[in-house]
Order: sequence, then C-alpha cells, then structure tokens
Amino acid sequence: VDASRLLEAEVVASNVHVGSRASLRMRFRTTNLLPADGVIHLAVPPDTFDLSPVFAATFAASLIPYAHVTFPEGSASVRVDNATSITITRTSGSVVAALSKVEIELLHVQVTGKVGSSSGPYQIRTMTRDGAIIDGATIGGDSWLQGLLTQVRVESLATTAGASESFVFSFVTSNVVPQNGSVLIELPSETAVESLDCLTSFPAPPDPVLANSSIRIWLSSDIGPSSSVSITCAGLTSRQWSGESAYRMSTLDTLGDIVDSGVAVWYVSPGALGGNISLAATCSEDCLRSGHHSDLMLPLNTSNPLPRNSRLEIRVPQNFSLNDVRFAEVVYKDSVRIPVFAQGATMLLQFPFAVDAGSLVKVSIQMIRNRPWAGAIAFECVTKNPSRDFASGKDDNYYDAVIDRGVYTLELIPALLVLPRVSNETAVAGSRGFYEFTVTLANPLWPDGALLVTFPPFFDLASVSTASSFTAGVDGQSLVEIQDRTVILHRTGGSLIAGGARVALR
Repeated sequence: VDASRLLEAEVVASNVHVGSRASLRMRFRTTNLLPADGVIHLAVPPDTFDLSPVFAATFAASLIPYAHVTFPEGSASVRVDNATSITITRTSGSVVAALSKVEIELLHVQVTGKVGSSSGPYQIRTMTRDGAIIDGATIGGDSWLQGLLTQVRVESLATTAGASESFVFSFVTSNVVPQNGSVLIELPSETAVESLDCLTSFPAPPDPVLANSSIRIWLSSDIGPSSSVSITCAGLTSRQWSGESAYRMSTLDTLGDIVDSGVAVWYVSPGALGGNISLAATCSEDCLRSGHHSDLMLPLNTSNPLPRNSRLEIRVPQNFSLNDVRFAEVVYKDSVRIPVFAQGATMLLQFPFAVDAGSLVKVSIQMIRNRPWAGAIAFECVTKNPSRDFASGKDDNYYDAVIDRGVYTLELIPALLVLPRVSNETAVAGSRGFYEFTVTLANPLWPDGALLVTFPPFFDLASVSTASSFTAGVDGQSLVEIQDRTVILHRTGGSLIAGGARVALR
C-alpha cells in the first residue's frame, strides 16, 4: 500500500538570502491518523539549508483540525539527523485525527544555497514509531537571492547639496568574498567625482575603477563571513539637490556575480542662497510701512546650478497679501519678465533658463501688501528642480527637490495715523483738564489691540482718570494704563475696527 499524500503541504522559509539565518515553517493537513507516538520527518536537498543549528521545534500550541475540532495539546522531541534531515517525535498527546492541521517551526536554520538555485524540493513524511510511512509530500522551493550585507552605512561631512568631502562606506559581510573578487559601490546618479582616491580596510590594489557611476575595488585576498569592511573615498561631491540618496554596496565573486548586497541612505540639506533683501528702486521708505504695498528686490546668490525650468518659491510672512502681485523682473544674463503665481502665502516663479552655480540672480517683485503691523519679517526662498511636467529621465527624488534655501529679513515700520487732531479743555499752563484725540486708522485695530498716546515732557499723568475711553469709532470696553508719559487704552473686546475708520478717545 502506497503512502497517502499530505494535504495543503507547504514549507516556508522566512529568509531566502544566501548566508543568512532563517526559520522553516512546515504546514500540512494529515490525510490519515497520526499516532500519539508518531514521527514527522523533514529532508532538504544538499547545499540549501544547514539544519544543524536548529535548537527548538514544537508542535503549535494546539492541533486544530480542518473541521475546527480542538485536539489535545501535545509535545515533541527534536533530533537533527544531519545537516539536511531532521526528525520530530511526538512524546505526549492523543492521536491526531485525519484532516487535522499541523504546523512545525524550525528556528536558526542556516541558508547555504547558491544565488539563483532553488531551495527545494523538500520532503515531509509522517510515520509510525517503527518507521512505516503514513502520509508524505514533496514540495518545491524558492529561488535563493544574494546574501545581505548588514550594518550598511554611509557617512560624510558633506551634509549640504553640492558639498565635496570624503565619504566612508562600511558594512559587515554575510558570505565569503574570494580573492580577486571585488566590492562595488553604486553611487547615486549625477554624483560628481574628481580625482577619486579610496582607502580600504582590506588588502586591495591602489587604483579603484570608476565606471557608470560605480566604484569597484578588487580584493587581493579573501574577506571572510561576518567581516567588518570600511572604505573611505575622497573626491566625491554630493548631488546638487537636497534629500535622500541611496548608495548600494555589493560584494562580487570572481565572475562578477553578487555575493552579498545592501543599501545605505545619506541625506543632504539644501545649499545656501546668499544675499540681502532690499527695496526695489521703484519704492520709497513708505514701502516698509505696515499695510502698505512694497516692491522688493531679492538678490539670489546660488550655491548649486539651477536647471532650465527650475522654480523659485518665495514664502511670505503671515498676513501678507499677494492678491496684487502679477509679474517679477528677473535679471541674470538678461532681464526677463516672468509671471508670478500665488498659492496661499507662497509666490511661484519658473525660470525659463539655466543658472550656473555661484551666480547672482536678481528678482524684483512689485505690489506685495505688507501685513498690518510693524516688526521684523522674514521671507524664505527656495529653488527647486523642475517637476515631472518639465523634466524626464531622472531619479524619483529629483523632481521638485529643493536645491538651495535662504531666509531674507526686513523690518517693517509703523504706518502713519491719518489726519490726527487734538483738542483740550483748557490752554492755561499748569491747569488740569481733558484732552480729546481724533485719528483715522491706516490699518485695522484688533479687539485686543490698544491705542497709545505719548505726551510731551512735564505733563502730569498721575491723575489720569480710569474713565478715560474711546468716544467714537470703537465698540466694546477698554482699560487705562499709564507708563511714564504714555497713556494706553487697551481694548477688551468688541469687533475688528477696519483700516480707514475714524476713532476718537478722551
């Protein structure tokens, strides 16, 4: 009588990378009964796994049949017959019924296969204690992948786009790299290389080979498994835009096939945009007053080149208005008028030309409305690579990546109150009385805002009444505060008073 076939049998390796450790999980459904003292046997082909390191294997906590009937728990002993065979013998529990699911996991299995070869076929058999086969199955395997380098790192002092510094590449091998094999470092596209010079932690010929954005270093002797490797290369320049860059490192055999491989990521921040913002020639000092329109000139000193169709984004401070902005005058080699597109608090310009690194680009923008209060302000400017609509054939992290960044600061001065008028109760020197002030606001007055009146020297404000208040144009309540020669009327509620409103206080 032939053995029956196990149902739904599979063997799953948690890792198919050569040289790594993995777990093997066997799952199947019995066709016939498995005795309480029955045996399960697993065999793997040579040069696929080494089962010797297995230190624990047990049945799942409970054996659950296909019909969802719970069977008694059981335990088993594990015997490693040799590197490719293991036997699991039940030591307790009741008979496992037909059509029951069984799952066994073998831990710390060593992957020994060769890249591209198959991990199977596996053979699983259930047997009686005296060796009679009950059920069996032969199962195909997966294709082995190259080994994995561990602790893969890239480090450098080149932390900004376009910086030129030494790069240190390091990793730990999983498998042996033979003499006359090599180490391959694949650089990100558009990495600039000048007079490459590499220092290695292993014996190697003096001159690395640079080709197709890759550095290849040949080995003068073997590198063993679990070996720490370090390579320091001078003459590399980081890519000329910010973001993450992937550096793939691989060890190769004498035929150039990959033994182990891994990827390290290095992040660089944007380069610097230099220069000091100033008023455009078309603008007077009033352009710096709160609430006024301003015409600004931004001198952009680039650190990295700008490709054609690159963008400039200017992020304006809070409460600035861009509703009236239409065009920018851009001076590089020629003067060009470029449309400005406003998106929220950001102005967008697209350069129809390329700009060299280390160049000065003057950008003048008119009709930016300042925020309605004075103080320090900052404009953030970034240059960006073209979008996918205007470029192709690049890495995914190229498009819209920031190239250079700069922050430009100015100081807004207060707007002038319009047509201020003052009257007093008495004009006699030394007498006491009230003063009334009437002004027209240039900018809004907030519900929690204040109006300040500073008197000339020698006025006595010690007896200013707390009944002092707004008498026209302002709703809500107010509080009076005296600071030296200044009377402050603090609003404590009410509505926003629009610019242009006439306000009176007493």
